Amino acid sequence: MSQTQNNITVVSTREKTIDILRAFAVLLMIITHVIAIAFDHGNGNKIIYYLGIFGGIASFSTFLLLSGAANYISFIHLKNSARKSVNLKKIKIFSRSIQILLAYYFLAALSLFVSKSAFVSNDSADIVGDIFRIVFFLRVPEFTEFLLTFVAFNITLLIFRRSFKFIASDIRVVTVTSLIFYSIGHLLYPLNFADDKLNLLKALIAGHEGLHTFPLLQYLPVLLIGLYLGRILMPESAEEEKDKNTKISFLTLSLILTTLVCFIAYSETKFEIFNLSFFEARFPPSIGFLALSLAIAMVLFSFIKFALGNALSKFEYLYRLISKNALSFFIIHTFLLLIFEHSSNEKFPEGDWKYSTIKDIFILYFVVVFISIFIVLLRENLIKLYFVFDKYTNTHKFIVNVATPVLALSIIVTTLGFTVFDNYQIRTQTRVFSSQGINRTFGVEENSENWFDDNFEYYQRIKTEDLSEDEVFISKNWVKLNFNHKVIVDSNKLKNKNGEDIRVVKFIEGIFVEVPILIKNPNSENAEITFKFEQEGNSNYYLYYGNNFSGLSATPIDTSGIESATSLNLEGKVEHTLMANINQQWFLKDLSETPNLNFTVTPNLGNIQYIAYKIENTDLQGTLISSNGKDYTAQVDTSSLNPGNYSIQATLIQLTDELKVYKSFKVPFYVSYPIYVSWSLDWEGWGVAQYELNDIVDISSKYKMPLTHFFNPRIYIEEQTSTHTVDQNAANYFTNWVLDRKNKGDEIGLHLHFYPDLLREIGIEPRTDAALIGISRDETYIQAYSEEELEQIFEWSLDKFREKGLGTPISFRSGAWMSSPEVLEVLSQSGFLIDSSGRTGGLLNPAWNGSTKIPWNLSPTTNPYMPSVADMNSWEGERIDIWEFPNNGADSYWFSAEDLKTRFDMNYPIKGEFLDRPKVVTYLSHPHGFTLYDTSKIRALLDYTSKFLYTNEDGPVVYSTLENIYYNWDKEAFINGE
Repeated sequence: MSQTQNNITVVSTREKTIDILRAFAVLLMIITHVIAIAFDHGNGNKIIYYLGIFGGIASFSTFLLLSGAANYISFIHLKNSARKSVNLKKIKIFSRSIQILLAYYFLAALSLFVSKSAFVSNDSADIVGDIFRIVFFLRVPEFTEFLLTFVAFNITLLIFRRSFKFIASDIRVVTVTSLIFYSIGHLLYPLNFADDKLNLLKALIAGHEGLHTFPLLQYLPVLLIGLYLGRILMPESAEEEKDKNTKISFLTLSLILTTLVCFIAYSETKFEIFNLSFFEARFPPSIGFLALSLAIAMVLFSFIKFALGNALSKFEYLYRLISKNALSFFIIHTFLLLIFEHSSNEKFPEGDWKYSTIKDIFILYFVVVFISIFIVLLRENLIKLYFVFDKYTNTHKFIVNVATPVLALSIIVTTLGFTVFDNYQIRTQTRVFSSQGINRTFGVEENSENWFDDNFEYYQRIKTEDLSEDEVFISKNWVKLNFNHKVIVDSNKLKNKNGEDIRVVKFIEGIFVEVPILIKNPNSENAEITFKFEQEGNSNYYLYYGNNFSGLSATPIDTSGIESATSLNLEGKVEHTLMANINQQWFLKDLSETPNLNFTVTPNLGNIQYIAYKIENTDLQGTLISSNGKDYTAQVDTSSLNPGNYSIQATLIQLTDELKVYKSFKVPFYVSYPIYVSWSLDWEGWGVAQYELNDIVDISSKYKMPLTHFFNPRIYIEEQTSTHTVDQNAANYFTNWVLDRKNKGDEIGLHLHFYPDLLREIGIEPRTDAALIGISRDETYIQAYSEEELEQIFEWSLDKFREKGLGTPISFRSGAWMSSPEVLEVLSQSGFLIDSSGRTGGLLNPAWNGSTKIPWNLSPTTNPYMPSVADMNSWEGERIDIWEFPNNGADSYWFSAEDLKTRFDMNYPIKGEFLDRPKVVTYLSHPHGFTLYDTSKIRALLDYTSKFLYTNEDGPVVYSTLENIYYNWDKEAFINGE
């Protein structure tokens, strides 16, 4: 390095320390990859194991640090006035980026082929799809992922050269900028875009759960510190030259101190952001991991610069050769190792070719290094030879003017073709971001224990060895076994109880084969399973069960001789290798009380590096967190899921002496809309016996069924002449009684029968020409009165409610189910939100043909809706601003218990299944005469509907008041009654 006396810019030559350290990093990277591919992690020497860990921690950060330093020295520091030099350097960096990208494409394709993750299909469409996913980084396999980071950083340096120069000028600016960008990456990391392409793109920028990438934002601090190191090595004055070694020492010590602080912080707090672990804190890197890897790199740099001095001068040609050709060495050694792995796996598919001793690993290492050096030297000599001949042939002109444009055009056309193909795939099939896809994409190998199907919770081995040759001959190979199926059905709350969860499988040569079976007496303590036994080599038979979402097993076609089946015994019950559970099986949409899904796994395993969940066939996935060191849990919001049957599964990665991947039992659950069952009482306006009120309370308490009380204010009028009278004390008692019920969760609505005494109390003359025919009371129907009269009646009723402390009701039901669009319009204007007068058609008194006709003709399955202005039985056209909640479950006075249950069945025809839209079934009773006419019917009904109750984890049935249903109802999605 040379300089003038008067602060003239120093002119740089190639920095020797960078070359030596880069060569060391190349050699370290090669041994790390040799260990990753060829080392037997289960039985190998621990020294090799820890050498691989050290290489994984140090190599990438060292390369990136040196890249920053070298780019500052050769490019960033250039003055803007030196435009020609800047442009030439930009071309060189861009060209270098293209080389790295091409290297990535080549090695990614080879890596995926070797791991059998791509290019293994004979289908040309599949191969084209594999190419597309590599080209657009939808598959980023192991050993190649960091190349994309170098490409991205190179392009960034080209675009923001001046900004990087400013940042590198001061360690304080480097520190602040590093913290800002790392924090942005840390905030982006947990985001899930529910799309595989977006998540993979995000993984390259900020990391993504379960994906092994080197995210730009979290690794930017390494590049910035590298640029600052280059700034130190490229002083712009004599004084800076003097302070160079001091600054290098300060930077090294600062990184060592930061590492120690992170170590202490993690020991005290267990915050993952300070974790230094190679396995837990690398993807994306924690602050602790970055500090550790940078500290190692800077310690090596300082040692080479200050301690080795000129000791390595005799090896200058070798280390400069390796340093200058770092990319070539990476390509060559990776290619050699992947080919070696492929050929070894072909010869020894079980993987027993891997090495466990230091000697074997280092022999392979030195062979790879020697071949790499030989190929690099050969390449350099061939290039020199090419330029000798090029003076006569001008080959380079042909490459620049013809070959390069043709190649570029071919790439553009092919890429467009891949895009069209991929878009076609997206349109024609469902594509999900699955944990299997992650494993396939990033080269994680499954190593879990054998389990026939993760949907099955238990198995028992069948003792086929108990069979004698005579028994096999007599039985014609038919065998049978008995087990307690009922205890499984009851403990797991299986919805299908006819043996759908039972399978017999044969395990032979590493493959499970399902066996056809016959099932007798399912859901009993003595269920019998019969199947045909065939001994093939070293095969084992198992009985699997405990699956809630399966159909019946295949049955034998030919059953001749089955009556001679020999009985066999079972070994003890074995639970799934990795058990899991959830807080409940049913999750209801648009119901405020529905909690999040709480997924818990309690693995009896140590050295857990990673544990995550995924809901099958969805994009919902994430990490499980342990708060007590034993249970791993995750809270999952199911509100985004469509109604259906689902299962959630955990993937666990364990690292002892080798990497193992375990899958948990797939815990089934349902997402459904609720079927609301509402029970309402119509108070007719007179007294009720205490024993009847007690009976109603008993039913409500026993079945946890809240009531909607349609309460009648007639009990408050002074001149009671139309029917039974109620004195003031009794009226106060009933008022307090319903208020007490309201405090316990019931609802109070308004119910009106238009009795003459009620109307006269309000100041309205009864319409004698509008009498109801078919009942024994002198009342008239509601639609006979004008809007002004109805407003007056509703206003008086609401005043009475407020006067007696009953509150302002939002629900209304008219006497005898009478109504009209005009009545509903006035109800709406009076502040009511719900009308529950609607019902099926017919006569007011079914036993009397001459009685008044019901003005409704709704179906028993009609849902809440906003009625039409022209026809209250319709929801077409202009609507009235009120919701009709029909009394579609019928009333318990006129209808039998079987009728009431049939109405429920019509609204929930397939029991135990989810609903793809909410349903409401509203029943009506009267407190008067309840014990005589209604109680047995309502008890029989609730005995039946409680079999599917959400609070008991038996189905989607929810007992609720109309008011609560109204506030949970999605009034935009479900506005019509069908």
